[in-house]
Amino acid sequence: MHVEAAGQRYIQAHSFTYLGGVITECPDVSAEIARRSSACWMRIRRYQRELYDRPDVRLELKIRMVKAEAIEALLYGCVTWTTRQDHYRKLRTVHHRVLLRIIGTRRRKSDHRVLSYNRALELTGCESIETTVRTRRLLWAGALIRMDDRRLPKRIMFGMLERGVKKGRGGQEKEWTTCVNSDARAFSIPGNWRHAARDAQGWAEKVIEGGRRFMAEWRKEEEEKAKTRLDKRTAE
Repeated sequence: MHVEAAGQRYIQAHSFTYLGGVITECPDVSAEIARRSSACWMRIRRYQRELYDRPDVRLELKIRMVKAEAIEALLYGCVTWTTRQDHYRKLRTVHHRVLLRIIGTRRRKSDHRVLSYNRALELTGCESIETTVRTRRLLWAGALIRMDDRRLPKRIMFGMLERGVKKGRGGQEKEWTTCVNSDARAFSIPGNWRHAARDAQGWAEKVIEGGRRFMAEWRKEEEEKAKTRLDKRTAE
């Protein structure tokens, strides 16, 4: 579809890139996550010979570079994402593969098992990708709350849509504020988070502490799942 205005011709686009992110007519961030995943691996390949593939380089240095380059490329703009569990699974898969790469673990053809995500996080001292996304989104939400009501970012992120967008059996897509409310519940932040977020330092402490609790619960669940899988294999 073409539109002409003021002597210029415009083409209606279903998606385009703006400030490094993919803007689509659908609120689903799957396309953006796929693009971010490719950007993450590009950062890994950039230094693979000089850094990541060299066994004589300390693991601590590799981890610092991964956090500074690859993970930042993967999560660029994540504070504005409306994420579902399938999105977290995709991000987790990429994060897991990146950690295995720098640890030096390779999947053997004769063995389908590989170092678990939980164990890879322990060896590298990293937190889960879901924890990182939720933490950053809550901190950004707090920054928005403290903005003047006339600021455009606050009006956009906390504005109400006139109507939802239907998408198959799943019903309406989640709104960004719904994700933030879910983050606050997941981090066990009590009371009205919008009121608590007005104190910048106090809010940051609540979010960081909530992230620690979330990671502790996550690790406990992962260890229980691993034990269940082990018992099942032993029984077989």
